[in-house]
Amino acid sequence: MSVLLALVMATAIGARVESWEHYVHYGSISALQMLPDSRIAIGTSGGVIIAGNEEGWAVDSILGYPGRLSHSVVRALELDSEGSLWVGTYGGGIDVVHPDGSWTHYGQLEGLPLDQEINTILTDTVVWAGTTEGLAIKELGYFVTWDTYSTGGGLPSNDVSCLAMADSGLIVGTGSAAGAVMLLSGQDPGESDSWFFFAESAGLTFNDLAEGQDTLWAATSEGLYFFADTAWVKDPSFPADAALCIDISGEDLVVGGHADLLVRSSGIWSSSTSPAFLGVNVCDVIWAGEDSIVAGRVWQLSPDRASGPGVAAGFGEEWSNFLVSGAPSNELRSVCVGGDGGCWVGSEDNGAGVLHADQEEWAVYRYELPNGKQLFACDSEFDGGVFISCYHFGVAWIDWKGTIEKSDDDIVILNTENSGLLNDQILSVGAEPGAVWFTHEPYWGTPTEPSGVSRLQWDPGDEASQSWQSWTSSDGIPSEFVGAVEPIGDGVAWIGASTGLVRLDSGTGSIWPSQPIDTGSGLPADSITHVLELPTGMLYIGTSAGLATLPSGSTLAEPVEDITGTIRGLALDHLSNVWVGTEGSLYQIEPDGNIEVYSVLNSPLLAASIRGLAVDYDRGFVYAATSRGLWKLDVGSGLSEEGDRGPTVFPNPFIPDGQTALRIAGLPNQATTVQVFDLGARLVYQSLTPDRDSFAWTGLDDDGETVPAGTYIVRIQQEGVDHLFKLAVIR
Repeated sequence: MSVLLALVMATAIGARVESWEHYVHYGSISALQMLPDSRIAIGTSGGVIIAGNEEGWAVDSILGYPGRLSHSVVRALELDSEGSLWVGTYGGGIDVVHPDGSWTHYGQLEGLPLDQEINTILTDTVVWAGTTEGLAIKELGYFVTWDTYSTGGGLPSNDVSCLAMADSGLIVGTGSAAGAVMLLSGQDPGESDSWFFFAESAGLTFNDLAEGQDTLWAATSEGLYFFADTAWVKDPSFPADAALCIDISGEDLVVGGHADLLVRSSGIWSSSTSPAFLGVNVCDVIWAGEDSIVAGRVWQLSPDRASGPGVAAGFGEEWSNFLVSGAPSNELRSVCVGGDGGCWVGSEDNGAGVLHADQEEWAVYRYELPNGKQLFACDSEFDGGVFISCYHFGVAWIDWKGTIEKSDDDIVILNTENSGLLNDQILSVGAEPGAVWFTHEPYWGTPTEPSGVSRLQWDPGDEASQSWQSWTSSDGIPSEFVGAVEPIGDGVAWIGASTGLVRLDSGTGSIWPSQPIDTGSGLPADSITHVLELPTGMLYIGTSAGLATLPSGSTLAEPVEDITGTIRGLALDHLSNVWVGTEGSLYQIEPDGNIEVYSVLNSPLLAASIRGLAVDYDRGFVYAATSRGLWKLDVGSGLSEEGDRGPTVFPNPFIPDGQTALRIAGLPNQATTVQVFDLGARLVYQSLTPDRDSFAWTGLDDDGETVPAGTYIVRIQQEGVDHLFKLAVIR
């Protein structure tokens, strides 16, 4: 035993986030800029893509966040006379990339408005930036921002959408149907007389401006306009109702709109019938050559729901598509980790995607699903398949075989017509060995339809083997609006509804307690959003008004006072930290009860509106699905043999307080025997578990008593291989 005492003690308690990695959608294109070397800068919802066109467009480099850019959503690109690329972001101000590779940032401290949302940039003798809070002007080393108030009403709207220089001054196009004005040359922006309002533009939303052949053109919400003498005139020949963007090459015009790309050549308009533009908004276009057009496409115009099919390049009816691999959307709704380490996300508007654990590539599923919108829940079966809920369309089961290639995938769609689901509105999915639970709510249009909880047992992927159970309010669950499920093994699960929480035994049908755990039991609210049970038996309960804990066997909950608001995610990592997501923050509750708070103020998070949390235990990652993409947090070595610290137990020192469990790290997830000895070589505890993750020791000996403080030896056996550790127990 003296040899055992020479082992070095490892520590893992209270691990902080070691790194943050951001995964975003690159297909939503809002800005395009040709570069001097014939490459193109593409402003996307995930940063700036620099692409070349030797044999079709291909990525040369990506400027992203965090790292090079101050925000991931890019709305404006401008190349100045010195060759510097000005990048306007929608939330992070302006970043300038200089030809020598250096960078300059302009943000709130440099005079840009608070929200730092840049719509457009124009570089001339001074730099002009159109923002959602006014017109920012840089004449010296900083910006001065002018809004409706500070201009005495001269600027009709703070939403400055586009800019162009004219002989008499600066043309400023605004959004919100506020029209356009001219800031007269050499005049003080703070004087209302310095601004000339074009009365005929009242009611127009200006989207883009372009000049060619001594004519200034405007893409507006009411069609295409040109500037003649001192007034805006509508082009009666333009064949579309609205225009979103415009570019000019010689006498030829190209205009993008809603599901439209129109070209005027020799005075004649033609509209592309290519499927490349069906159902999309063309938000920016440029001429890349005499007979070559590049068009940036977006599914939806909201920056939070940024998704789209990327760039279309071509002319006439011949078009090619260019899309950089990335998350399916920035507006994510759910996340889970499969048994193979693939991270799955469901989006609000553009389907689901899986990030390959090792290749760092995405496979996106949109048309394979019954519907690509409102994918509120996903979870992985223990046998490898993943369930993804498609609100109002049931659930999709996908076995992706662990590869980006989708041709060999197995996909099964389950709904009320071919399964035992109570209805097709699934709000949460919870897997346990051999079974999967689904929770429902009635559809607003059919409020009397059956709703509650469904449970499936089957041979994964075999529709003929389905065996279903279901429970509604008539069976004793608190409500037919059920938003959370937490399987805890042996067919038992916690069920969180709109009116409280109960524990359901699928084998006997029994429900405990007889009265739901609700505000009368100490919860912050009756509506349950998430439930998480720790290995110690402690229950974390997320509600619409905050977080609470419930000790094992108790019906009296205790609110966690520092965490309020609607709980959007709960997860337990491999180091016994509980992660909590809300609309405004991400919380890390350490085993000793300390709470770390991550927000947009003290972390790289662009938006702390957390929509889901998941953990890759083997690799040591926490995934957070947000309204601005997916984040991967590295919180230390995982539980698998791939960890760089080698085998260990944690936390060490160990405090057996009933809230913390001793776990194993750095070993394969297979059958494990654990023995705990005191220094007299007396066996005080022994456990045989079918896999590594099932082991959790709360500090009780084989007689059920808490072991005294002191030094212990932990012996772990897997397939005949022994590992020995020294453990300090503190009381």
